[in-house]
Amino acid sequence: MSTKLGWRIISTYFLLLLIGLFLIYNILYSSLLDRELLAVQTPIIERSQQLAKDMEALESLEAKEEAWKKVIKEFVADRETIRYLVLDSDDTLILDSYNFKKAGDQLPLEITEELRINKNYQTRIYQSSRGEELLYTAYPIFSEKSDKVASLVAITSIQGVRSEVNGLLGKLIQYGLVFIFLSLLVYYWVLTDIFAPLDKLDEGVVAMTRGNYSYHIDEEASEFSTMVRSLNTLGSRLADIEEQQKDFVSTLSHELKTPIASMKIITDSLIMAKDTVSEEVLYDFLEDINSESDRLKDIIDDLLFMASLERQDISLNLDVRPITKALEESIRIMEPLAEQKSITINKDFQGKYFAEFDYNKMKQVFINIIGNAVKYSDEGGEIFIKVSADKDTIYFEISDQGMGIAPQDLPYIFDRLYRVDRARSRERGGSGLGLHIVQQIVHLHNGQVSMDSELEKGSTVHISIPRVYEV
Repeated sequence: MSTKLGWRIISTYFLLLLIGLFLIYNILYSSLLDRELLAVQTPIIERSQQLAKDMEALESLEAKEEAWKKVIKEFVADRETIRYLVLDSDDTLILDSYNFKKAGDQLPLEITEELRINKNYQTRIYQSSRGEELLYTAYPIFSEKSDKVASLVAITSIQGVRSEVNGLLGKLIQYGLVFIFLSLLVYYWVLTDIFAPLDKLDEGVVAMTRGNYSYHIDEEASEFSTMVRSLNTLGSRLADIEEQQKDFVSTLSHELKTPIASMKIITDSLIMAKDTVSEEVLYDFLEDINSESDRLKDIIDDLLFMASLERQDISLNLDVRPITKALEESIRIMEPLAEQKSITINKDFQGKYFAEFDYNKMKQVFINIIGNAVKYSDEGGEIFIKVSADKDTIYFEISDQGMGIAPQDLPYIFDRLYRVDRARSRERGGSGLGLHIVQQIVHLHNGQVSMDSELEKGSTVHISIPRVYEV
């Protein structure tokens, strides 16, 4: 598995397991050690308490040495594991059950100082000069007046206790490491199976970033099959867009060069025949130049308008007025073009439909759609324009009997730069911008636009515009 994400997940999983094992070890170690120390400490405290009471029962402190010897005999079984010290209030040694120290030696201990302050038994762990851990338990001895007159200190080694706990938890560490290793193997196997498709996705993304939009990933059944399918679809769309852009540049170059070349030829001809050309011929040439200029202007206007839409640098000049007036004016503008091809424009609406809209931009929408209907219809055809409305929305249907659009092209008909039947579109003057501009203007009005079409039977454009513009 070469996927970086997979390795990152495994590394994180391994780190979490180690942290968890470390925390469990520390919690168990502390808990077990405290329990074992308590098991050692409890009988010592109970015995020290009994010894202290026996000492307190003496008539005088001078007699306590004899009493202590008597106590030692009673607890002789503990002499090998527990060392008892008796210190007076000045930390002067009175007795040492192991006889390591002599009576009269000064033994200032931190634990007896705490005992003097708190006047209750104290426990501490100290380390001997040989590195052995010792548990100190101190218990106060009081006089009849409740004054602390001496301290009883019991000392025992806990090295065995700690070793026992370490041995027990050492096994836990061993088992834990084995568990981590086995779980990592299982996790690696599972992630390899799960993330293997991501390697292919990564290759696909890299290929697409390098411009290879035709790269296709095999769609195997996995958790990422939807993502693979989406990436393949994205690649196809990007390839289509790239092809559209290349075609648009080629088409635009042709569209711009054609009127410019025509005007160049006409003006060169006029210059060469300036002394012989008649006024009638000159007028015809000027008409041709004017026509080519209008064609060039239309292309440039569409490009500039589309650029404004893409920059979102366009606003609506909203006003409440009859939207059917903009439609009727658009029809009047396009009727001369329709008459040239003997195309009849049929209107199916009466009255005025008021809406809040941008008059000039909606007129551009209607002109573009009616213009396409005329452009792609054969001579003698008919165009049908229907308007209806409800309480909130006005609906437009503009149908023609033209060449129609193939089903595979229909989903992309409103895409920027998309052109259907490029050869015929070029012949009829299409640049692939008109319907995209229509869609953008309708969307600016919070409306919807769609198209139904069937080859050789015609197309119908559906537009819905809300009566009231809402931001």
